[in-house]
Amino acid sequence: MEFQIEGIASTGDPADAVMIMSCPFSNFSARDCAVGQAHGLVPCCIGLAWANRGDEKLSDIATGTCSVEADDTPKTLQPCPVCNSPFTAYVRKIPTIRTHRLINLYTCLECESFWNPSGYRESEEQLARDLQWGLGVAERNVKATHDLFAKLSELGVKPKTVAEIGCGIGTLLKTARAMGKSVVGFDVNHRAIEYAVKENRVEAYAAMWSSQTKTIPIDLYLSIMVLEHIDQPRPLIKELCTAAIRHKSALFISVPFADRSRWPNILNPDPKVPGTLFFDNDVHVTHFSKEGLMRAMAEFGITNTRYVAAGLWHGILGTTTS
Repeated sequence: MEFQIEGIASTGDPADAVMIMSCPFSNFSARDCAVGQAHGLVPCCIGLAWANRGDEKLSDIATGTCSVEADDTPKTLQPCPVCNSPFTAYVRKIPTIRTHRLINLYTCLECESFWNPSGYRESEEQLARDLQWGLGVAERNVKATHDLFAKLSELGVKPKTVAEIGCGIGTLLKTARAMGKSVVGFDVNHRAIEYAVKENRVEAYAAMWSSQTKTIPIDLYLSIMVLEHIDQPRPLIKELCTAAIRHKSALFISVPFADRSRWPNILNPDPKVPGTLFFDNDVHVTHFSKEGLMRAMAEFGITNTRYVAAGLWHGILGTTTS
């Protein structure tokens, strides 16, 4: 089914916001609140569209054969995994490339982040492919590292010591060390860390990092294109903020932001569309808004934040000293 939006109605409470739609196939109009109970409908958020449970047409978008339960629309909604707001909504089904499924997409009505829990876990073979991917983009990331530190320097952030959480094969760390900085990195991909240590010769550990992990005093904590892979990123954001506050250091978190300019991808979640948010939803499960990430950092003690575009890597810079 397809629905045409006629208007929006609201009591003033984000949880009660509704859209008024008409269905060209059955000639009815529906008014319903956040959970969309009437006629088996569930609302797509922020005035974009409505979707019928099942959303059969998405199977034409996905690569290969998709599987989806007949009715696995959530009956209860979880808080936003970015800002923790209770005002969240189910959006629609979206296709995955790796596992050929249709999975649920949700949004936060306050910070406008999106997320699509997938339950996907990488095999040893995929970890090896991740290592090869890191090697393939190493030259690109060398330039991105120079761009990042040049931009940070313009903003008065000139670290002597750097810790990268989610360092992969250590390209950034190696480049930063060549710039005269002391570096340390952490990653859960043991294959990537083995390469970082043996080939790039940087101090790096295949371990789960936390703010309690002992390191040298750190001037700058980095998390580059990591948090979008985590379905519950707030605990790591909290640990990053806690460590930055403890060391009186700067913190830069880079993720592929879900800007409004990319919202049309929600109406057409084909993973092959260039620039889409949804090109690899098995592993890209949290789609941050800038507002959402800054809210989370502020909640965990870093209130002096700003959006920074540093070449390839865009993110939020937080500082703990004036």
